[in-house]
Amino acid sequence: MTTQAISSSIDEQADSSVPEGMQSLALPSLQSAWRPETRSPAVGAVADRSRQNNFDFLRFLLASLVVYSHCFLLCLGHNAVYDRSEPLSRLTGGKLSFGEIAVDGFFAISGFLVVQSWLRSGSLRTYLLKRVARIYPAFLVSAAFSLLVVCFTSIGSSRAWPLPVGLAQYAGSTLALHTIAIPSAFASNPSPGVNGPTWTILPEFVCYLTVALLGWLGMYRRPSLLLVTGCAFVGLFQVQRILNPSFMDVKAEMSWLPILYKGEWPRLLSFFLLGMCVHFYRDRIRFPRPAVLSAMALLAGAAILRHGILLVLPACGVYLLFAFALTPIARLDRWGRHGDFSYGIYLYSYPVQQILVAWWRPYLTPHLMFLLAFPVTCMLACASWHWIERPFLQRKHG
Repeated sequence: MTTQAISSSIDEQADSSVPEGMQSLALPSLQSAWRPETRSPAVGAVADRSRQNNFDFLRFLLASLVVYSHCFLLCLGHNAVYDRSEPLSRLTGGKLSFGEIAVDGFFAISGFLVVQSWLRSGSLRTYLLKRVARIYPAFLVSAAFSLLVVCFTSIGSSRAWPLPVGLAQYAGSTLALHTIAIPSAFASNPSPGVNGPTWTILPEFVCYLTVALLGWLGMYRRPSLLLVTGCAFVGLFQVQRILNPSFMDVKAEMSWLPILYKGEWPRLLSFFLLGMCVHFYRDRIRFPRPAVLSAMALLAGAAILRHGILLVLPACGVYLLFAFALTPIARLDRWGRHGDFSYGIYLYSYPVQQILVAWWRPYLTPHLMFLLAFPVTCMLACASWHWIERPFLQRKHG
């Protein structure tokens, strides 16, 4: 008897054992766990929508903002000078930077697109293989690149080539999707480290697993439950960042949680869940010009208050993000026809910037660094897409 046949028989037994009217409240059967809900009436029309959107451009823009923000961080260090120099940090009194808002945007977009990937996948295996293919190949190559960068920029140092034990630890950490970090890398730079932005990759992958878990629990049959969950995490994020910033430090009170990075999981999961909610309520959400302008005005006004920007960012920021992404704009919907370079930009920009700081720090300003680093990063990202990312994504996983 095949696995599919066994699953089907168990599914039939489970359905027959649940009283009518209570089936929607029961946990999904084994068949549901291995086959996403592709026929959910709440998402059927959405999943088949036209691909005319601005997501490719928006992800490229967000990746560029990360590079731009890190130019200030790497030139000046993470201190009061940085807070007074990075444009958005200066505007918001050090509460928010372009890099942070770009990461929030990435997670919201990812929630929207990844739940769609789940709904279109024929099985849990197919879904997971697609997610692994999206994250791992480029990440592993960028880890190797970062190691080579540190080694070749440390020629003459006794620490240039790590010991075998250190290499084994580095490989294990990389496979676990931990931050790409090498001891003493660029130690003399204002902000040491070889690839700091990669701390978000593990949270991203945990969010992918969360999508599968919520699908197994049947939450997508009732999007209202997903909306309540998303709002609960937004509330948790507000408690953490405003009332007591250390309350959700996973190294302290919440150390039993299996995720993420120094208490950042409420923030990141909030935006990811909100992006998922937008997908399920897409047919009900409208973007009239008065509403968009009002959201922009509220977001701009909140920046002058002490914590106002953090209060309104999840709702207004996500609304404006998807207003831009889903509103037809001439030619932007064709932005990604030559490739999606955002992931590569995110992975390779930091090492390139650190090399520039190590070699030419006395002559660099943040804006000059951006002009020098961004073209090189884009070339590496282009190579990553055409030689690594796209070949793995084009493989059949079903």
